[in-house]
Amino acid sequence: MNLDTRIFLDINDFARNTPWLHPIMSGYANYGVALFAGLLLAGWWVARRQASVEHMVAAVWAPIGALAALAINQPISGAVNETRPCIALHEIVVLHCNNDGSFPSDHAIMAGAVATGLVLGAVVSLAGFWLARPALGWLLTQIARTPLQNLVTAPAQSTAAQGNSR
Repeated sequence: MNLDTRIFLDINDFARNTPWLHPIMSGYANYGVALFAGLLLAGWWVARRQASVEHMVAAVWAPIGALAALAINQPISGAVNETRPCIALHEIVVLHCNNDGSFPSDHAIMAGAVATGLVLGAVVSLAGFWLARPALGWLLTQIARTPLQNLVTAPAQSTAAQGNSR
């Protein structure tokens, strides 16, 4: 038995012994992308309040980099065409199973692009950020001069309002 199969079966044994986690993991499988989008939106919101073009550029690039890495991953995953364990192995716990290729993982690629922790995601995200940063900075600076400025920076609070909030 190869190492990948042994690791998968060990994780599956853990799943078999923790049925109380099944609803949580099923929820993540079904709604994880929405959670991920919410976290990216929260990053944008935090960057918007920083009043920094650099922070806003990073917040805007994060979802763009994730989508770019995902687009690059699709033909790679199709070419590798690794059979998913839920299809290849029998007598395992299956909460959710797609029938497309399983390697490289789209979820891992998107997470890597945002967190720059996995190879393909990191390369696409860092190279894209380096290349797109000047254009995104210019675009966001221009938007800050329009009625859409609230999308890229939080409204300034008066000094009196800041003193009252402390």
